[in-house]
Amino acid sequence: MVTAVPEYELAYVAVPKAACTAVKSMMLQLLDAASDAVDAANVHRHLPTRRFRRRRFADFAGFYRFTVVRDPVERLLSVYEVRMASEEGLVPNEVKTNLPRNPDPDFFFQNLGLYMQAVPGIKRDALQEQLFTGDNLRKYDAVYTTDEVGKLCQDLSYMTGKRINAPDDEPSSLSLGWNDLAPETQAALRAHTEPDYQMLGDLFTPPWADEALLSAG
Repeated sequence: MVTAVPEYELAYVAVPKAACTAVKSMMLQLLDAASDAVDAANVHRHLPTRRFRRRRFADFAGFYRFTVVRDPVERLLSVYEVRMASEEGLVPNEVKTNLPRNPDPDFFFQNLGLYMQAVPGIKRDALQEQLFTGDNLRKYDAVYTTDEVGKLCQDLSYMTGKRINAPDDEPSSLSLGWNDLAPETQAALRAHTEPDYQMLGDLFTPPWADEALLSAG
């Protein structure tokens, strides 16, 4: 759950699909890991992501505790796009399921719960952010968004006095957008992400808020 660098009293809480590979790579550099460990392919093997545990988080009181979060809908859309673009596709061949292996986005998100049950990787990536960060961001010394990974790299370099190389792993722009989805799909995404938007407060504006403003106008 927590990636810590005791020498510099740093504690990072990772969220899947929120620049966690890039940030873990930075932390590995501070841990003086071997170069092969810093490679993106090995980062998660050395520093696995786990769900929030209150007692574990409390163990790092006095450390600079930080996390990186992402717009909840954008994060879910990236789960679909990244897996569809991978060599193994959305559902790996070794997973036995009657679900379509390469569904269109509407089918996927309207049946997200079933896909999460069938594919552990989808479950890990699509779980709500607060299951990794906890539901109270005020307990952190800093909360960065995925657009601020460069700033985080600068902050860590300043705090440690070490030159840190920021991997080119910031989330790329998505080709799939909110307005590309059917109303039923939007409703399913809203039900899944609304608790995270409430927890994240003013950091992100849900896409349905813009629709409400247009309707009011």
